[in-house]
Amino acid sequence: MKKLQFAVVVVLLSSLLGSAQQAVDTEKPTTEQVRQFLDIMQIKPLMFQIVEGMKAAQKKGAEETFKHLVPNARPDQLERVYSLTDETFRDFPIDEMIDAIIPIYQRHFTRADLDVIIGFYKSPTGQKFLRERPAMTAEGMQAGQDVMLKRLPALIDRLNTRIAKLADDELKVSKDVKQ
Repeated sequence: MKKLQFAVVVVLLSSLLGSAQQAVDTEKPTTEQVRQFLDIMQIKPLMFQIVEGMKAAQKKGAEETFKHLVPNARPDQLERVYSLTDETFRDFPIDEMIDAIIPIYQRHFTRADLDVIIGFYKSPTGQKFLRERPAMTAEGMQAGQDVMLKRLPALIDRLNTRIAKLADDELKVSKDVKQ
């Protein structure tokens, strides 16, 4: 009888501990916990890098637009165009963007999830991943670009053929409607 009582107590305690663990697992992470994760993931410097890339592309586009409007643009004029672009991007709201993504992480992860994820990224393997990620990303983008460049001529030919057929079909429909 005592063995049966002991077994019942063990089963009850196990189920209570399991439900207590489930309750903890559904708690959303704190803002501080998400910020810690974002810091470990180096999100802010990554966002700065993305903004700098956008700014460089925008400078090039602004220069082309200005040269189209002013074909013989002087270097000092182009410097003013670059200055305008710099000024436009000066107050890019990176901190505000980070604040905006915190609730997203809170919706998709629990405290327990982030504890495990943070633990991984603090580990030597996680740190290695973070160190190697920029090079892996660049290499991956280059590999993807190489694959696309090989296929691009065929894709463009196929697209142009389909567009020409579509245009031809539309012209036939137009002629039929007019008659």
